[in-house]
Amino acid sequence: MSMLVWRNRNRVYYREVDAAERDELDAIATGCTFAEICEMIASAAVDENPAVAINQRLEVWLRDGILVRA
Repeated sequence: MSMLVWRNRNRVYYREVDAAERDELDAIATGCTFAEICEMIASAAVDENPAVAINQRLEVWLRDGILVRA
C-alpha cells in the first residue's frame, strides 16, 4: 500500500494510491514528459478506453492540486 500526501492551500490531504498511480507520480517527479506519463496511464488501463483513463487521472490530479501551473 502506498499513500499520497500533499498540501493544497495550507491544508493537508492524503489518500491511498495503487501501484500504477504511484509509478506515474514517481515518473512525474523524475522529469518524464507528458507523453511518457500518458503512455504509462494508457498501458495501465487494461479494461477501459486509454483516452478516458488519461483524462480521469489528470482530472483527479488537477482537482486535488497535485499538478499545478509553475
